[in-house]
Amino acid sequence: MSGLPNGWAVTTFAEVTRNHSGNSNLIKGKLLPSKEEGSYPAFSASGQDVWCNHYEHEGEAIIVSAVGARCGKAFLASGKWSAIANTHVVWPEERAVDVHFLFLLLNNESFWEKGGSAQPFVKVKSTFSRKLRLPPLPEQRRIVAKIDSLSAKSKRARNHLDRIPRLVERYKQAILNLAFSRISGDLVPLGTLAELITSGSRDWSKYYDRGKSVFVLAGNIRPMAFDPSPRRYVDPPLDGADARRSRIKCDDLLITIVGANTGDVCRVPVSLENYFVCQSVALIRLLEPEKARYIELYLNSNDHGAQQIRQAIYGQGRPHLSFEDLRRLLVPNLPIDQAKDIVRRIEAAFEWIERLATDTISARKLIDHLDQAILAKAFRGELVPQDPTDEPASVLLERIRAERQSTVQQRGSARRASRSSIQLKA
Repeated sequence: MSGLPNGWAVTTFAEVTRNHSGNSNLIKGKLLPSKEEGSYPAFSASGQDVWCNHYEHEGEAIIVSAVGARCGKAFLASGKWSAIANTHVVWPEERAVDVHFLFLLLNNESFWEKGGSAQPFVKVKSTFSRKLRLPPLPEQRRIVAKIDSLSAKSKRARNHLDRIPRLVERYKQAILNLAFSRISGDLVPLGTLAELITSGSRDWSKYYDRGKSVFVLAGNIRPMAFDPSPRRYVDPPLDGADARRSRIKCDDLLITIVGANTGDVCRVPVSLENYFVCQSVALIRLLEPEKARYIELYLNSNDHGAQQIRQAIYGQGRPHLSFEDLRRLLVPNLPIDQAKDIVRRIEAAFEWIERLATDTISARKLIDHLDQAILAKAFRGELVPQDPTDEPASVLLERIRAERQSTVQQRGSARRASRSSIQLKA
């Protein structure tokens, strides 16, 4: 490794750590799922998510998920704890490596060499035989402190960005409520504007999960968004009365009328071939389909159509809306040109807000890249200044090696002396 910063040394992970597999006799499903009096935290491959009535280790160490899709994910342990099956424990040589600095290196799933395909696992021995650029111990601690400070700023930025989607929905509702509070024209029952209000057949179970036609379920209905991706196929007789009645057309309005999402309303914005509503979804076809987007927006306005829908829902355990409830919903009956103008203004405002949401996604990716760039800079010795008064890592490593060698020699001498004593007594 060329270009080492001042005071740094090249070593291997194996030289400055020791490691051991977690206790394979401790099985996650047989341990406590929640903390109880007298219990101690235990780490599985998913992190600290179970408890034991005893502890096996004390102090700080790093637990690595050793098996599974997320193998290589690391967790920091402290206090009294245990590591169970499918984990690996790494202890630093505390005189040479700060445990928090080591965690920055190891908590990277791509860092670990892996084997297996269906059930991946980390290759600890081959991974730890790799070279390590080791800073002096005081510089490691300065790096950890700097990264902690920068990570706190990243976390605050992420927290702010996490609030953006909720703000986007609030802004959209504010736009809808304002737009429909200014409308002129009489409110009329939705039933008077509809050519058809129906739902799907109740006896198509024998046709499920076959064919190429699609059964549209409540999961496909989102507020102001038809989601065709969750598909359940069905193969009904296409010339039957139920098929003709429940087949979806472009500009149909769909409303969930049974279950947890009762009251969700969307418009079908495209032409679909052989899509049919299920019995939990109502289909409303307007006499003037050009007004469908306008009515969709109105029925999703919290202060207007959506409020009426909430008031009409009945049933505690399993909410419902009836066809009669839908027919009675009051909606504004504006001329086509006026309705389209309101839609145009709303959609222009929505477009601006959605750009904000898109920018939020880009900002989160930028923060993630920035975090990785900071780590890379730290491991190149460019994040914090070197201090010439720090003991060079090479000097420290040589001292540790010498101490280890002396310990080995002393143990060897002690064993030889013990054998000689035994022989003399014999």
